[in-house]
Amino acid sequence: MSKRHTVTLNHVMTVYNDMFDHMDGVMRALAKKKTPWKEDLCFAVKLARQKLSKYYAEVTPTTGMLLISAHILDPLRKLRSFRKWDKGMDINPEDETSYTTQYQEAFLKYVENEYCAQHRHVPVNKLEMVPSCNLVPSATASGSYQSSFDPYDLSSDDEEYLMPNNVAETTPGRSDRATRLLTAARLYLNSPPEAPKNWGQINPNLNDYHSDPMEISSTFWIPDITDWWRQQEETHSKYADLSNVGRDIFSIIPHGVGVEASFSLGRDVIG
Repeated sequence: MSKRHTVTLNHVMTVYNDMFDHMDGVMRALAKKKTPWKEDLCFAVKLARQKLSKYYAEVTPTTGMLLISAHILDPLRKLRSFRKWDKGMDINPEDETSYTTQYQEAFLKYVENEYCAQHRHVPVNKLEMVPSCNLVPSATASGSYQSSFDPYDLSSDDEEYLMPNNVAETTPGRSDRATRLLTAARLYLNSPPEAPKNWGQINPNLNDYHSDPMEISSTFWIPDITDWWRQQEETHSKYADLSNVGRDIFSIIPHGVGVEASFSLGRDVIG
């Protein structure tokens, strides 16, 4: 995953579950084997699964919402993986205890709390009244009175009279934007997954000879979902308001340099 030039955070949950499934299958196949090397392999896989479970338990409480959001914001998947898990466990995806329903509601709650709340109306306190002693009326040519206080010539003593107390920067337009954002999120979740070819993502022809060694990685080609979200923003589509959420989520890198260095060191030692 670290060699990809595209976003990979959306694959973390799938990779974890595929690894668990693979290890469970290996342990079932080797459970009754009596050959020494097969017993050793089964024991090693069991320890590896325990290690993976420990990592997964540490990740889920702290970044669970991040992984769920990244998975859902993958237009190729959306809720499809969660429905697959529910089907494997013989659970109705519409049931409130299903993965699909729980993760969908958690995502909508996240968008509402982290993005919609900042656009909604906040009570605004009135401006502090300016003491009358600071407003010295002076007669004008027309006979009306005008304050000699110049709002553009502020001293440190005068600023406190013009600065509002806890004035929110929200407007009816911003409040409407919060509604549109939540509507776009619900519309996105209720629509079918997007086919990569519909947004110009086509798997390279693997039958052609590639002179560039980097092109060999086309065998493991995955679509660039950031390109899809960029198109939504540029074309002002019905999901455009949700593109900011995708930009924030997909800017996070799911791997660490320390882990990479450990594998490199192991390769140098073992050979």
